[in-house]
Amino acid sequence: MTTPLEIVLGLSFGLLLGLPLAGLVGFGRVVVGNTPIDPSLGVLASVSAVAVAGLVAASMELTQLTTAQLPRLSVGAVVVFALTLYADSAGRQLADELPRTTARPTVRTQTLSADAIDDIDAAGQLTVRPAGRVRAYQGYPPLGSSLRTTLENGRWRLPADVPLSTLETRLEDRLRTNFNLAAVDTAIDGRGRVTITAAPPTDDLATDVPSGWRAVSVTALVPAGLGAGDEILVSTAATTARGIVLRLAADEADPVGDTHLTPAVEFEESVLLAVPTPDAAGILEADSVRLVVTPQRTSHVSDAVSLLERDGATIQRVTITTPIREAVLDDTVDIDAIAVRSGVDPLEASRNPWTFDPSADALEVGAEAFLVGTAMTALESLERTRPTTEVSC
Repeated sequence: MTTPLEIVLGLSFGLLLGLPLAGLVGFGRVVVGNTPIDPSLGVLASVSAVAVAGLVAASMELTQLTTAQLPRLSVGAVVVFALTLYADSAGRQLADELPRTTARPTVRTQTLSADAIDDIDAAGQLTVRPAGRVRAYQGYPPLGSSLRTTLENGRWRLPADVPLSTLETRLEDRLRTNFNLAAVDTAIDGRGRVTITAAPPTDDLATDVPSGWRAVSVTALVPAGLGAGDEILVSTAATTARGIVLRLAADEADPVGDTHLTPAVEFEESVLLAVPTPDAAGILEADSVRLVVTPQRTSHVSDAVSLLERDGATIQRVTITTPIREAVLDDTVDIDAIAVRSGVDPLEASRNPWTFDPSADALEVGAEAFLVGTAMTALESLERTRPTTEVSC
């Protein structure tokens, strides 16, 4: 045969016999894994594979040891040697990349130190304490002094049989829930000391400001009892504007003295107000601001009584007697019963509901009733129907 044909046959025989042998060598290298082995053993394995391939080829009568088949033998041996070396290298690389065990930790599992373990109570709980000042959360306003002091003096009991990362997550959830913090981050060391980074509650302040209004902060004398939501008048030297109290200074001390005895006492503090946008600039530029509380939330009952009095009528609560019952049932007397509640003794009467627009049968002697009528007629009728047994002092 010609030399090119012998070379092609050598490539074919090398691939045919070298691929299975290379596979065996690569599999063995993966099984051996990271065991330190002399790299020269790979060359030895390749030479051994060439010898095995030659024996297999001879046994199958694929080649003969003649000068004419020398190119075939040489090319086949080179192919088997190269494939085996490549398989050994690939097997070693694959063995390095494969995980040798499934017990490798994927999260931090640091636990408490021996000093902290001594502080665990009988229930398996550990009390964690802040290690210093509470840090401000970047991008948020600082905490108020009262909330900061509460956090710095806080104590929290947590289970001691979990990793520190789990303790931090549980403490963050507790702080976020109990104090309504906008953001919080904690770091607990092995001794159970916690470093807190927190942001104050937002309280959705923007949603409390009506459309077309602005929130401004002023310092003024605040009447005792003023609270969020109260409508006020904000007076300056130049103008007077309507306003709504959004928030009072939470960290201001209470006024000294018995304020419950003097409800009109005023004290100066910072107040957050909502005012119309055109008036906001003037209020902020004013040297002094005065807050005036305006009446609000009038009672519908008071409005109804005012209308009746304006018409000359009077409402009076009485206990029905026989003369009063007769006067109410008399169409010529301008007295009507608008509500009645039965019950002879006060305790029994307090347990019964009021009956509005009662019928004649409901007007029992001894029951309580609200009577309405024109002022002069109602008073004269009640005087005429007063029992004669009443003794005047």
